[in-house]
Amino acid sequence: MIWRGQDKNLRVRAAVVQPEGPGGRRGIIGTGGFDIEALANAGVPATVVGASEEATLDDPDSLMDAGVKAANLPAVQRRVEIGMPGREAPNRM
Repeated sequence: MIWRGQDKNLRVRAAVVQPEGPGGRRGIIGTGGFDIEALANAGVPATVVGASEEATLDDPDSLMDAGVKAANLPAVQRRVEIGMPGREAPNRM
């Protein structure tokens, strides 16, 4: 996916968006190519997952199997934890 903003092109290797979670909440899980703090300013919970031997981030399933490496405040307030599998994070967001 490529996002085009002001004078910038940002290439994100993979991202999974959970548009509506329990209670109408939403959240984003992705690679380190986006600013989760900017999303926090908009009240959107977001996490960054990292590649590993088991999770290469080549496809959405691999992204969900990767471990959470960072989470913004809205995600932490919803009990997302560093180290948990990305697959568990949407259930908390």
